[in-house]
Amino acid sequence: MRIFTHLLTKPHLGLPLITAYLTQRAAVKTKGETWFKERLTPVLGKVQLGALLGTLVVMFALKGEAILNAPQLIGYMIFPLALFFLTLFFVGTLSACIGMGLSMEKSVTVGFHVTGRNFELSIALALTAFAASPLVAVSTVIGPLIEVPVMLTLAWMGRWLVQRYPLCCVPARADLMSQSNGA
Repeated sequence: MRIFTHLLTKPHLGLPLITAYLTQRAAVKTKGETWFKERLTPVLGKVQLGALLGTLVVMFALKGEAILNAPQLIGYMIFPLALFFLTLFFVGTLSACIGMGLSMEKSVTVGFHVTGRNFELSIALALTAFAASPLVAVSTVIGPLIEVPVMLTLAWMGRWLVQRYPLCCVPARADLMSQSNGA
């Protein structure tokens, strides 16, 4: 119940989740699981990108003037936030690959999960950096402005890693396990 209340108090989190859940239930109930996965999911994937771009347009429309009045904020925030996202992605990916012995495909998934889950932390860092400034709200808009291209770059890098090193960590982990069992 507490999770439900939390989602209702934060409509930007709860509304998409609830909408997705209800859409999936209705589609599976009326058309079946196969239709949902093969027909509806690809269409919704395309809608998702449009919704993301629409959200960004609305955010920038609301705070665009403040961003234009202080464009140096983007410069101040871009390096620390990009470094934050890159570090999270590679630490998460390498930890899953080397530490857990997962395939690169699964390790990249872990890296994205770690990075995406900590976006709020990056916004908190931005808010802390500009706490004395009247532009605190602007930093919450600039965060996604930086996050979107960085995450798209990470998606490209993740795809490259999976294609280039699909099983790079699995044999190493298997060797470690066989050595520890034989000792």
